[in-house]
Amino acid sequence: MAGGVSRLNFDIRNETARGYLLIGVFFIHGMYDYTSAMNDWTAAPLAFGLLKLLAPQIAVYFLLSGMSLRGIGRKSFRAVLPQSLMLIFLAWISEGVGIIPDELFYGNDGTGIAFLKAFAKPIVYGTGGCTYVTWFFTVLAVARILVWIFEKNKIYFGLAWLLIVGLILATKHFHLPDNLYEWRNWPIATLFAVIGMRLPKNWLVPPALGLSGLAAALVLTWVDAPGMWRHLPCLTCHLDFVAEPMVGGYGFLPVYIIAQLGFFLFMLWAAQSPPAVIGKVGRYFGRASLQFLLLHGWVLVTISPLIASFYPTTGYLIVPVLILVVTPLLHAFIFRYTEPYLNRVLAFCFSSGRAVTDAIFGVAGPRTNARRRLSNG
Repeated sequence: MAGGVSRLNFDIRNETARGYLLIGVFFIHGMYDYTSAMNDWTAAPLAFGLLKLLAPQIAVYFLLSGMSLRGIGRKSFRAVLPQSLMLIFLAWISEGVGIIPDELFYGNDGTGIAFLKAFAKPIVYGTGGCTYVTWFFTVLAVARILVWIFEKNKIYFGLAWLLIVGLILATKHFHLPDNLYEWRNWPIATLFAVIGMRLPKNWLVPPALGLSGLAAALVLTWVDAPGMWRHLPCLTCHLDFVAEPMVGGYGFLPVYIIAQLGFFLFMLWAAQSPPAVIGKVGRYFGRASLQFLLLHGWVLVTISPLIASFYPTTGYLIVPVLILVVTPLLHAFIFRYTEPYLNRVLAFCFSSGRAVTDAIFGVAGPRTNARRRLSNG
């Protein structure tokens, strides 16, 4: 379609942008491994600077996910619930498998009661997972339901948030963890998903807008800090602050939101007509984003700490380049041999979500193949 994006190209652009973000996730977590033994900026200023600029941009994934939720308001709750349950089950499996090597190799006590507590606590509370991807599965599961309510009835959406606030206050009263099932991220994820849904499918991001979005995102991310509204933006203030969506740490929220929208525009522009090889790489990771996220969580608790021990302690400029090249290659190599098993995990989680939904609403109509239902969303 001249001057716009066809339905096919819309899906390809979304997959490519997701793939770019996944490569960014691999890179950021590799940089965290590299900087974990360092105390401050003076040890590796480039590494800390890249983390400060890039780590906050992970939440753009919720904007891209929102682009795939078009028409969700026309579905019944029974049709929407299974995939959200699938994401919750993925979080549980990610944590349940990942906790074993994490506790055995890196924990203080890999046996007995301590191991059982470490295994059960993130699953019961829905937060604090060791694989660092469970928060995304959990938040997206909840955001999908909230977006569905928003599309169905704005009054019910408001009542749902009143109920959520009441539950949060109850957790504080009973001294439970203050981020049960990652509630800190629900508002931003829901907002971003709704914005992503509203993006016109056939709209091409002009180059000037995409590059301006990147510039705005980097500048705003650099100056973002908690309590920023009390002082003027400062390029040398709060250098050690990194906005981390995983823990609901956004700094000054209005600045964070604008920065994310700018980076979102840049990602869409970069995914519209990338160089052939780069585009293929992005689509390779993006079309199986859930499988790669599941795999990534397990790589983080098994192989990544070992690789980090081999990073050079001098020549800091080369380390980010090594991480950017090695981490995607590592994931692609492992994925080549584990893809069938990862697909089975997703199919199992979706079947389980469908079974729970049927148990709640009662079975009606013929059963459908879980893998086909999963592919159709």
